[in-house]
Amino acid sequence: MADFTANLRWREWKGRVEGVISAAPAPVPREKLQLVVVQDCNLDLLIEDIREGLRDRPYELVVEGNGWQFRSRPRFADAIRTAASVTDNAVGLSQRDIAILAAVAYTGLMPSEMKWLTRGTFSFLSAAVAKTAASHSACIPLIRSNND
Repeated sequence: MADFTANLRWREWKGRVEGVISAAPAPVPREKLQLVVVQDCNLDLLIEDIREGLRDRPYELVVEGNGWQFRSRPRFADAIRTAASVTDNAVGLSQRDIAILAAVAYTGLMPSEMKWLTRGTFSFLSAAVAKTAASHSACIPLIRSNND
């Protein structure tokens, strides 16, 4: 890139950063983005330039946790759901599954010493549900720990 003009270098860096973020399955931390541009590239200005370029697009570049990711704009949610034939219960959860996830979410709000999921966690549910709730297979992929 030594023979590139400043403008061409900037566009190349933008393309690299956008490509990495677009291909990533999770938010991309700043340290990873800095690896695809030169050390003296102002990553903050580059990100702002990308965000400005997306202003009229149906998606945006957002900070998620400690990284960056593309996200569809909320105003396009109905169109996306319609095109994808998404229903209110798109992941096929039963009422029991939803109750289990609600209990997990509630547990996540408790002090850290109370975060273990046990049958007792689900004591407010029926006895039949409480017996299997902590390991219910339909819910496991939907539960994230604070370390994810």
